[in-house]
Amino acid sequence: MKAERFDILILGSGAGGKLLAWHMARSGRPTAVVERRWIGGSCPNVNCMPSKNEIHSAKVASQARRGAEYGVRTGAIEIDMAAVRDRKRNMVDDQIAAHVKNYQASGAELIMGSGRFVAPKTLEVRRNDGGTRVLAGDRVFINVGTHAAIPGVPGLEAAAPLTNIEALELDYLPRHLIVLGGGYVGLEFAQAYRRFGSRVTVIERGPRLMSHEDPDVSAALERILDLIAQVPPRELAGLASDLEARVARSAGADRGRRIALIGLRGAGKSTLGRMLAQHLGWPFVELDRRVEDEYGASIPDLIEMAGSATFRRQERRALEHVIAEHEAAVITTAGGIVANPETYALLLRRTHTIWIKARPQEHMSRVMAQGDFRPMAQNRQAMADLVAILEARRADYARAEVEIDTSGDSPQQSFAKLLRAVERLTGEGQP
Repeated sequence: MKAERFDILILGSGAGGKLLAWHMARSGRPTAVVERRWIGGSCPNVNCMPSKNEIHSAKVASQARRGAEYGVRTGAIEIDMAAVRDRKRNMVDDQIAAHVKNYQASGAELIMGSGRFVAPKTLEVRRNDGGTRVLAGDRVFINVGTHAAIPGVPGLEAAAPLTNIEALELDYLPRHLIVLGGGYVGLEFAQAYRRFGSRVTVIERGPRLMSHEDPDVSAALERILDLIAQVPPRELAGLASDLEARVARSAGADRGRRIALIGLRGAGKSTLGRMLAQHLGWPFVELDRRVEDEYGASIPDLIEMAGSATFRRQERRALEHVIAEHEAAVITTAGGIVANPETYALLLRRTHTIWIKARPQEHMSRVMAQGDFRPMAQNRQAMADLVAILEARRADYARAEVEIDTSGDSPQQSFAKLLRAVERLTGEGQP
């Protein structure tokens, strides 16, 4: 069978592959992407965004149980896991539809099937809908990602344990959930299902939880969990709020006078950040620009050449450098910084973090006002995608010390809100 030729051939449609494909196709380079199952990779399908969607549902359940504390009487709370799952599925469907539309708009061809190399720079693709194609590329990129692994514990595989994929598809609430592994993924599921109402046991074979984090972070987390275990269930939500406030106070010395503005593009981070830095006489640092300066390439080129994982490592390294260099600074970050839990945790620990937010319609209109007409305001799918991203990241953004809604405000009105928040956090308000 004669091979079909492409300039760019990509095996796998995860973060690095899809962005590379769309960029190259829009640049006029014939491009094909082969994907076996997950359009867009694991993040929008079975990892980052779906897990945050269910975690947010769990947080709402926890808050609903505390409604009486705020004068809201709800009666008995029932958890409908089928509805939780369906909400997550709807978000995933919206994300997949957006990815397919991007492929169509860019001109990159998305081929659903399993690919294997049969010659140098040549793939044989067994299509999911039947038939075989042979594809050859002048440049071939392997972007196959990772998958959940079952540990080699005797008898475990025969017990058919759940991975993150199956756990996100549960339509009932387990009476008892055993989580093998005390990393951040395991603990995310553990706290979510505990909030839903399951009894949860975490088993970690290593010497400490969160073994990839710094030892002091692991020790603090273990102390918190030990304390929580001694508290009656009805008091857990109140304890969580108290712990969060105490941690924020104790971390104040480490945060110095560093202010970090987070949130999606279009809410006003950069404009307000520059205004604040000028007002206070502090350095203004755009973390993305710092990443580009240190790496020596633009972020799109960095991701294209080295992948999104390398970008996230560079982002973490750049943040560490900024913290080490500046006791006082105004820092703006990309909205996706929350995708790397370790980097985001560092930001929360070492800066006073403020979430700059706005209504989705204002996000869209402000980006267009900057001359970027890609997210068309009249495009319902684009708006649905933006709403889905905001919803998926809401729980992470809400971990910031302060939230500032710029909807309907002029820059001066939003800046006045920001300045008041900074005065409360650092005592700084005048240059």
